[in-house]
Amino acid sequence: MHQILADYRSRFTTADPKVWDSFFTQLDSNSLQKLPYINMIEVFCRRVSQAIEAKEKICIYSDYDTDAVTATATMYWGLLELGVIAENLDFYAPDRFTEGYGMNTEAAAKLSQEYDLIITVDCGINSRAEADIILGSKADLLITDHHHLDGELPKAVAVVNPRLNTLPLSIKNETENFLDIGKRPLNLLPDVITGVGVAWFSLVWLGYYRRDILGKDIDVARLNILLPYVAIGTIADCQSIVEPTNRLLVKTGLQILQRQKFPHFGLEQLTNKLGLREKMEQGYRLNSQDLGYLYSPVLNSSGRISHAQLSIGALLASTNEEANQLAAQLIQTNQDRKQLVKDILGEVEEEAKKQENEPFMWLVGDWSKGVVGLLASRLVNQYDKPVIVISLQEGKISASLRAPEGYHLPDTMSKFIDLFEKAGGHPCAAGFSANPENLDAIKQGFTDHLQFVQANNTDIMDLSKIPQTLAGKIPHRSRLLLGVKDINQELMQDVLRMDPYGQDFPYPEFVFRLQDFEVRFMGSELNHAKIKTGNQNLTMFNLSGEVKEFLEMGGKDDVQLWLGVKVSQNTWRNRTSLELIVQNHWLAYK
Repeated sequence: MHQILADYRSRFTTADPKVWDSFFTQLDSNSLQKLPYINMIEVFCRRVSQAIEAKEKICIYSDYDTDAVTATATMYWGLLELGVIAENLDFYAPDRFTEGYGMNTEAAAKLSQEYDLIITVDCGINSRAEADIILGSKADLLITDHHHLDGELPKAVAVVNPRLNTLPLSIKNETENFLDIGKRPLNLLPDVITGVGVAWFSLVWLGYYRRDILGKDIDVARLNILLPYVAIGTIADCQSIVEPTNRLLVKTGLQILQRQKFPHFGLEQLTNKLGLREKMEQGYRLNSQDLGYLYSPVLNSSGRISHAQLSIGALLASTNEEANQLAAQLIQTNQDRKQLVKDILGEVEEEAKKQENEPFMWLVGDWSKGVVGLLASRLVNQYDKPVIVISLQEGKISASLRAPEGYHLPDTMSKFIDLFEKAGGHPCAAGFSANPENLDAIKQGFTDHLQFVQANNTDIMDLSKIPQTLAGKIPHRSRLLLGVKDINQELMQDVLRMDPYGQDFPYPEFVFRLQDFEVRFMGSELNHAKIKTGNQNLTMFNLSGEVKEFLEMGGKDDVQLWLGVKVSQNTWRNRTSLELIVQNHWLAYK
């Protein structure tokens, strides 16, 4: 590997390169004893097996983001593979606008009368009221989740969550223990696994349980075909890609998609309509950027502006015709979502500009709560500071929070948790709902407790090599300062080979000063440019007036233009080549 990228990798992990992509176990005939343990997985396996044998009616209780949508597809197809009859299996996804995140009491009451077993995916860890309702009904509840527990455990038959692995064995119900936990060292599933990851591991456990304990004719390896769903959900939910478990799940899922071994009609049609299948046939290498910027937004779109049933329905389509129709609807829904964001972006950016010198951004408006997360993500990327975007409609508030590396949003909210109706999420992406009367107190809570908890730009760039005015803007762990002459095909190929990128291991950005260049403007408004400098061709989109003037004049004596570029694949006329796309630019005035 190129030394520049080896040094880059060392910023994020001290792992030996030989184990960078290693897994924690080998799945063989004794895998029941080698699989990483998850809290109460024994009880989960036993109860689902009972439901399969008794032909009980099962409902998968989902949520509406990409992690939950892919977790639903994973659990659905996995249960069918392990013996559940299709007629006995269904799913339920809440409406973001009328029901909110996760389980709710009305749905729990209704489903507990219609089904014998309810299995949650990516939700349920704090659904105590809903668990109590189901407890008093004919149905049983199994929770699979990866979020933090806030308070007491729900009274479910089993709560499968890697964040609970440290609970005392008495809570894990030792009477259901067919693994002799306590008599052997435990290999634990890491607590940074996503909801879809927990769903997949639960199915693998179930497969080995049914094969090795119950003697069923089960080919557990067939569950690997579900890993494309796991890869998409893992990248979408921003869990650590440095963690070897997540890393291999994503890498394997990408390999399956690259070989065009699509697990089901829905994912195949979605891949077609995103233009990725055609590109792969021309040499394009599918990567984690495609998961995060193509698959994920499309699968997320229906839950944001209509209902997640469309996304889930597309992934569960049983015929090619049905998949084609639903995938087309989903693509259109994503276009509608983009237009909705575009319509309000000007207003949001104008307000954000007023707060660019504040420690965090706090924006409140009557925007659709389905898009506040997208707005927050856009602003945190632009301003590199925590952003809280709040939808205030009909006397109700729903907020999305985003933050750069170095913050922990759930920990912050825990300091004033009584002010929220619901609150939770991950260190850099979270949300809450609350009474509007508490808004001022909540803002004060963030003012008092939102702290930068780790330095992420320390000792990574020689500040003497960049203008002093840019010293506080350019340095970041994802950026490498180098001369354009140092960027060659070997380096660019190695960037692709180090994929997957994601949380805790961002896609590298090369930074240099633009000098001695030629330019050609493109687009109907000539607001894009092709720039040739040294041995490289760069593409730059959406030029500002100042940058366009700089390029038109071939440079200016009193201004320096610094660029941050990323490696991209360009597929054209049956050929895929590597090119550099400008992601960021900075102007330094003398």
